[in-house]
Amino acid sequence: MKLMNLYKAVATGSILLTSTLANAADSKIPECNQLISSINQLEPVVRDFERTSSQLVQGFQNAKNLDEIQNLATESAREFNTLASDLDSINQEIQLINLTDKQLNGLQNQYAQTGQYLSQGIRDMAQVMIDLSQIEETQAGLEKLNTIGGNIDSISQRLDNAAEANDKVVDGINSYCGAK
Repeated sequence: MKLMNLYKAVATGSILLTSTLANAADSKIPECNQLISSINQLEPVVRDFERTSSQLVQGFQNAKNLDEIQNLATESAREFNTLASDLDSINQEIQLINLTDKQLNGLQNQYAQTGQYLSQGIRDMAQVMIDLSQIEETQAGLEKLNTIGGNIDSISQRLDNAAEANDKVVDGINSYCGAK
């Protein structure tokens, strides 16, 4: 009799464990969808940053004088700061998502961290554009211009690194959530 009760207990336990695991997988799906949906809001911000950066490079190449460069730098600084603020807002929304899945929560935190790095890099680029907009046609201005060029290269590298880290986190989220 006790053996029969043990088998019933094991069978019941197996059913409960299977049911619990299935429910855990099912509960992961809405959390994945919620996180991915919020992350996808960043796509237009990234496209705008790429567009603004491309237009800036083209504008610098076509500029005929320092005034044109300074005007482009001022406009770009304003746009970069707006994009960084947009990125911060979306990143904050991502951080506020209440996830119960521990692995997904870890990926969420990693994503938020890379988002902060991207946002800061864009803000740093905006500051460099402000510095560029204030350059004077003097020897000191020429020296400052050389420093600005190095800063642009450094910030661009940091942005590339942050974007690469961000892509790896997104790949991890997609892999964990079963997205392709």
